[in-house]
Amino acid sequence: ANIGIGISQFLGEFFWVDQFAHVYTDGRATTSSTPGCGGQAQVFLGDLHPLNASVHQAGQAHTSPRAKLLAIIIAIEQI
Repeated sequence: ANIGIGISQFLGEFFWVDQFAHVYTDGRATTSSTPGCGGQAQVFLGDLHPLNASVHQAGQAHTSPRAKLLAIIIAIEQI
């Protein structure tokens, strides 16, 4: 837990359980061929947390599994 306290001082407050910080990720993709379709990835660490992220991917080559993996990658890179 001491490691968590040190990390929280630099990255903001996390939701800690035991020695693990909880990070929620999700991704989705639209299957429509209309303009503006693509994927979106979200990272949620807590209400108004500075590292929360939402990334839009334009294009038709994006799938929901790719968007979910992108969200995980973004979370890992930020922490």
